[in-house]
Amino acid sequence: LFNINAQEVLYAEHVHERLYPASTTKMLTAYVALKYGKLDDIVTISANAVNVPSGSSVAYLKEGDKLSLKDLLYSLMLPSGNDSAVAVAEHISGDVKSFAKLMNEEAKLIGATNTHFVNPHGYHDKNHYTTAYDLYLILNKCLQNETFVEIVSSNQRETFVKGANGESRPVIWQQTNQFINGLREVPEGVSVIGGKTGNTFEAGSCLAVQCKGKDGTPYIAIIMGASSKRNLYDNMTSLMRAIPEE
Repeated sequence: LFNINAQEVLYAEHVHERLYPASTTKMLTAYVALKYGKLDDIVTISANAVNVPSGSSVAYLKEGDKLSLKDLLYSLMLPSGNDSAVAVAEHISGDVKSFAKLMNEEAKLIGATNTHFVNPHGYHDKNHYTTAYDLYLILNKCLQNETFVEIVSSNQRETFVKGANGESRPVIWQQTNQFINGLREVPEGVSVIGGKTGNTFEAGSCLAVQCKGKDGTPYIAIIMGASSKRNLYDNMTSLMRAIPEE
């Protein structure tokens, strides 16, 4: 639990331990896309992007779909689309390997020196890792971008995607963060701005969020490796209750 204004750690445990990030990876993916892409860029979804590993969370994009980079980032961050992540990588860098290299370069510029990513979505790989402290640095940097904040604080995104046949279809992408989508109550006096969820067998349940105390002071709260989603949100609620009232 980090006080952003005071640059002070309120609570920390194993913050520099190497851990698997699962889909919290996508915060850095979004950051790199916002830095190097243009929101009104039109992205065409490749066959490779929709051919993600089994068990992946997806935004149900189809080969040949066309959508703006901004909409693609909504599909990346809200339903946590691994297909969206690959599409972002291909649009920015041409392929996943080149994009992962760029992610690692940007992570080091942010100061996240214990981070090494091999893909844009966080699907498990033993060489894909970070730390709770590095995720704090990454999210803190992301929050300086207004579009990032707009996306992660949204409950859902309703838009249209143009298919390979040229016809547009309506899509609705729902937020996975239970503090934003209303499935989990936020502690009294605390407001949750947004962040990113993550979940794989190896990573456990993860959540990185920005929240604000009663007086408006911003905090970043991060939990990695929880044994279940219920355990994750119970612990995050406890962490938010530790935020000083003034």
